[in-house]
Amino acid sequence: MREKPRGPGVHRFIVYKEDDWILLQALRKTASRFMQEFQKYGLTPFIHGSVARGDIKKHSDIDIIFLSPIPSYKIEIVLDSIAEYEKYIMMATPSTVPKAVYKLPGNVNISIPLLKLKKREEEFYKFGGIISSSELASNKRVAGVNKKLLLILPKDYGHEELSLIGNEVFARRILGVSMDIIWERERVLMQRNERGRTGVFLNKKVPLDVCVEKFFNQLLKELPPLSKALRIHR
Repeated sequence: MREKPRGPGVHRFIVYKEDDWILLQALRKTASRFMQEFQKYGLTPFIHGSVARGDIKKHSDIDIIFLSPIPSYKIEIVLDSIAEYEKYIMMATPSTVPKAVYKLPGNVNISIPLLKLKKREEEFYKFGGIISSSELASNKRVAGVNKKLLLILPKDYGHEELSLIGNEVFARRILGVSMDIIWERERVLMQRNERGRTGVFLNKKVPLDVCVEKFFNQLLKELPPLSKALRIHR
């Protein structure tokens, strides 16, 4: 079920039960296993989202991301030895950088940008919460905003959560992001709630025997709207 943004006025303290801590540690252990494999090849992965914040659920995704373009074969060398996967090329909107996304069993998603990320997209990850492999190993959790537009503040007992709406300046100070990204995420998620899920600009499955970059270049030839959208990134 899609999570709906919450309006202003929410402020509560969530105390984790033993099962919550066990699940969080299990998800983090899985994330750490993948991240360690990537690091063996000199790659620098990060964890983004609820696993970084701590406000996980039974079916929460494990989102492993890279902040710089990496040749897809380097990702696949690692994955071929440890897991089955499907691969996609995705763009949320025409203004976002295209990404290669690898979907693995257990709700594990691994994404790499196909072009250099703009500052706004790097801030998007900070907005949602992001930690490095070493921070994961030290059991660190960070603040971030979830899809309900709730600011999650990790605590020893669980987390504190409060509405982003009405607390934008406080959130900016805690997260270290610009007001622009805060206003943008509020607008996008509220519009999505009002209009319903509108899908993504691009979501193409890549055959396993085809190079991601080659497939992407072919899409550029076949889809003029995609080529036009990418002009702003070049």
